[in-house]
Formats: sequence, C-alpha cells, structure tokens
Amino acid sequence: MARPWLRTSIIAVVMSVAFVCVLDALTNERNPEWDGLHYLEIARNGIRFDRQYASPFPYRSAAPMIAHGIRAMTGWSAEIILRVMVRAAIVAMLLMTLALCRSIGASWRSSAFIAAFIGLHYAHAKFALYFWSLVDVYGYAVMFAATWALMSRRYRIALFLGAAGVLFKEFLVAPAFIAACALVWQAYRERTWRPMAWAAAGIFLLVCCVALPRLAIPIGEHYEVFDPLWGGGWRQQVSEILANTARNANIVYSLLGYGLPAMLLATRARTRSVVKSEIAAWPCAGLVVVVLLLMLFGGTNLCLYPPYLAALLVACLAVMARGGDIGWVEGVIVLAVIAGFNRVWQTIPTDYSNYLAFYGGYNNLPTATWRWVVCVCALLAGTLRQGCRTADAGSAMHSPIPSPRTTGRWRP
Repeated sequence: MARPWLRTSIIAVVMSVAFVCVLDALTNERNPEWDGLHYLEIARNGIRFDRQYASPFPYRSAAPMIAHGIRAMTGWSAEIILRVMVRAAIVAMLLMTLALCRSIGASWRSSAFIAAFIGLHYAHAKFALYFWSLVDVYGYAVMFAATWALMSRRYRIALFLGAAGVLFKEFLVAPAFIAACALVWQAYRERTWRPMAWAAAGIFLLVCCVALPRLAIPIGEHYEVFDPLWGGGWRQQVSEILANTARNANIVYSLLGYGLPAMLLATRARTRSVVKSEIAAWPCAGLVVVVLLLMLFGGTNLCLYPPYLAALLVACLAVMARGGDIGWVEGVIVLAVIAGFNRVWQTIPTDYSNYLAFYGGYNNLPTATWRWVVCVCALLAGTLRQGCRTADAGSAMHSPIPSPRTTGRWRP
C-alpha cells in the first residue's frame, strides 16, 4: 500500500501534468523570433567565442546550454528539447506552488485553487507554451525556490540560488542581494563571522556569474533598455525611462493583472493575516523593491516580469486561505475572472500589433480599456470586501513561513 505522502505527491504530479496538457491544447505556437531566436541558436550550437552575439541574450544562457548539453548526449533537435523543458518547468512551478501552500497551512482545496490561479496567468503557462524558446519560465522556477528560501530565513540557500540563477535571468540578483544583506545583518547582530563568510562567498559567486560572461563572450549588438556602458549617459537613459508614460502605465497594468487573485480574495481577516505574517518582514519587502526596480529598467516584455514575485503572491494567497478557506463558489468565480482576463482559450495573434494588444495594456485602446476596467473593478472589489468577515486564523497569523526542512512530507 502506498504511503499517504507518496499517493498525494503522485496525484499532484498527475493533476499538474493534466493542467499543462489542457493549456497546451488551447495554445498555438510561435516560430522563434527576436529574443527566442538567440536562445534557440545557443541551444543548437552552444556558446562559441569565434563569433559575436547580441546582448543580453548570451548572459542568460543556462537553460539554452542545458538544452545544448542534452542535445549533444541524445542527438535530439534543440526545438524538441526546449519544448519538453518548457513543459517540465511549468509543471515544476505548479508543484512548488502546491508545496508552498501546504507548508503554510492552506487546505488541499485552497492549495489547488491557488495553483490554478498561478497556472492560468498568461505569463506562467500560456505564453511560455506559445513562445517556447524564451527563458523566463525557467527563471520563474529558480526565483520561486530562492524566494521560498528567503521567506524561510534560509539565507544561504537563497543567496546561492540567486547568485547562480542570474545565468537564467537577471531578476535572480534580487534574492541574492537581499539574502546577502540578511546574512550581513545576522553577523552584526550575533557578533559572529560565519554569516559574513557565507555572504562573501555568495557575493563572489554572484560577481563571477555576472562579470565573467560579460567579459568573455564577444558582443556585437546591444538591446538592453538601460545600459550605461553602451547606451550613452545613464542620466539621460533614466530620464527617458521615467518619462515613458505608455511603458510605465503598462508596468502598473501588468502588476494589477498579476495581483488579480489577491484583490478578489481579500477580506478584512485575510488582509490582516497577511500583514501579521512573515511576508510583511523586511526581506520580502526588500525583494519587492528590487524586483520593481528591475522591472522599471529592464526589457520590453513587461507582462513577463511580475511572475518573478510568484512565491510572494502564492504565500499571500496561502496565508489568506489559512485565515479563511477558499470556498468552491468563491474559487470558481475567481478562476473564471482570471481565465477570462488572460483569455486562456484564445489563439494568440502572431502579427506584431495584435500580439502586443493581446498581452499589453496600452497598444490597442478598446482592448486596453476593458482590461484596465477588470483590474480596477478587482481592486474595488477587494477594497469593498474589507468589510466582510471570514474565519479568523487566530494565532496562526503570527507563525512564520515554514521552511522545506521543517515541514516534512506533504500531508493529504
């Protein structure tokens, strides 16, 4: 007879795979273009030092190089390997979402709803399946693990995951930086050298992972939005970014769209439980600030950036569910809103203008208007629900986010 934790784990894997298969059936694919074409080339041929690349794409070569290694061992095409890797990364993200929710104390029903909320967001699954040669989906998974370690006060794990994770995406510098600050503060508070030594080792690894590719890989073109070395004066670049109204409006829209589940589920007791939890501690707040700065000065796929805060959103939703379980009717309504907002059943356009209108908040006025209306209505709904009462979580509100080491196996 299978152990309960093993049976539950198998069910979770089967449900996650089935979820991805359904979304896969509803999603068309795009031939690699722009960023994706550069990553596909690395997956096919690896990093070569006798030719020039376009930055910053070879600096994010971890996933394409893994695909290249698998290709060298198996002889499979890079396209097939990347398609399989994308689906595996989405499944891993869903499983980590379930695990984090359960470790915090959410019921299985609430955990399943939260995993569905995350999976239905455009960037996590549908866009990754559509634009399968991009690397953000792998960055989400590593960022989730690093943020979980940070929330669990396992700063060394968060530091080294973030330091090595910058080879997947630059956003991983955020947990590495915050974890290093936490270790330095711990060393000062406890008057011991060990945390400082770990912080120094992690920072050294981070510097190596950031600097060595930039020093070793030949670069012929630069596509960074903010690049003080090659793009002119940094003051001029900062002023241009801050003055770009359409871009900044789309950042706000992307954040609101990603936070739809929290806004729709928010009640007074649930909001209070989040405020009193470890999610409100300074490491998590610092992580949000660093990620927002990276969003502001990052690239152009703005809708892909809020999911780097996925672990924090999942933790907030799980603490909310611990303070008041997500009922069937409530969960289905939120699922319907999220599915409609992200249009999971629709074919993503391949022409550039309609493609931008599909996921953006400003390119097409009619589309942008109704999507902004959904965001504002969800925000108002969450504000009005602050007067609603749900079951009080009592002392559970004050408990920290458990770490994987202390939670043990999953419990059904």
